[in-house]
Amino acid sequence: MYESLIRHINKLLEREKIQKKERFDRGEDFNIFQVMHMESDEVYTHSAILAELLNPKGSHGCKDVFLQLFLEMLPTQFEQPFDTTKAKAEVEVVIGDRTEEEGGRMDILVHSGKQAIIIENKIYAADQANQLLRYHNYAEQKYGSQNYKLLYLTLDGKHPSDSSTGSNKVKENEDFYCISYAGDIKQWILLCLEKAVQKPLVREILIQYLNLLNSLTHQNMETSVKKELEKLCSEPQNVEALLWIYNNFSSIVQKVMETIFAPQLKEIASKNGYVLNIWGEGKDWLNTNYMGFSFKKKEWETFDIAFEFQRKQMRDCVSGYHYRQLELRGTQKETYDALSKLFDGRKSSQGWPSFHYFPKEQNWISEEMMTKIMNGTLKNEIEGELLALTKAAKEKGIEL
Repeated sequence: MYESLIRHINKLLEREKIQKKERFDRGEDFNIFQVMHMESDEVYTHSAILAELLNPKGSHGCKDVFLQLFLEMLPTQFEQPFDTTKAKAEVEVVIGDRTEEEGGRMDILVHSGKQAIIIENKIYAADQANQLLRYHNYAEQKYGSQNYKLLYLTLDGKHPSDSSTGSNKVKENEDFYCISYAGDIKQWILLCLEKAVQKPLVREILIQYLNLLNSLTHQNMETSVKKELEKLCSEPQNVEALLWIYNNFSSIVQKVMETIFAPQLKEIASKNGYVLNIWGEGKDWLNTNYMGFSFKKKEWETFDIAFEFQRKQMRDCVSGYHYRQLELRGTQKETYDALSKLFDGRKSSQGWPSFHYFPKEQNWISEEMMTKIMNGTLKNEIEGELLALTKAAKEKGIEL
């Protein structure tokens, strides 16, 4: 039974590949955001586009139509009508110096009189400490509890971390609401498309943006194939097989990581003269906190080059120079500071003098990433990152 189902699914996937190629040949994969490598930029792509669409005076020329549609899709409605005609939409709004429970910078603020919509926009960035708590406290003071909506926007509608909510000092579905690009924003963009039918330039940008969201949220499967796949998977004789696969998903992923991915890492280390350390080797790759791996040369005393998942389910992988000790002492502090300045645009935090998210695809449990593991593409990317970081430190004379 299982073999038959897998064969049918593979046939559908082959059709999907053919249709993807046809779509590519028609030029339908051209996307200006991806060409400019801005597909995951929270501030200059997503926040900027959303705020412009929500702005009644925006260059789209549709006045407050888009904002009205957005208000209708909110998880909860305002008690008093929100005056869309007088609304303003802003990005990166500073609300004071950041303290433990106040201040910071809000991603998107839509305000009209004494009412406001506040959107915390997350594509791949990690939560900041007390972030939602700080925005909630500001809004309570500025607008009052019934006059604002605080939204936590992510690709898949995930819940914020306890750190962001101040260890649950603010409550989901009471003080803030989770919305997603995959569901809420995508459906809103589709409604905006209907209203922009007479504005071809606006409509084309909306289509480009919708295609970008489909790519980021892994919803770009051809409609006909998707419907057939849904029909196949919902047939009674296939449900048991699917449930078996679902219930054993963690062990399947574990098998892939142990028998395919880990040997690739060992090959990288052996080929280039590194010592490999898979953190907690043998542990569950999906459900272990801060699962990761690192490489070091025998002569490196304090630092290594590491790759670590910031969240379970193999999400938000970072890579960079990693400090293996608990405290920085003497010349180690100088090395730490030197490493933190090697690259523009990379971040520093405790234990990581220089890191960034790697690769751009932050959910490793995806068709794209699993394919990269199977065909060795990800192995090559990891090797390239490793060698580039090693070379950069060596060229500056930094002893790890």
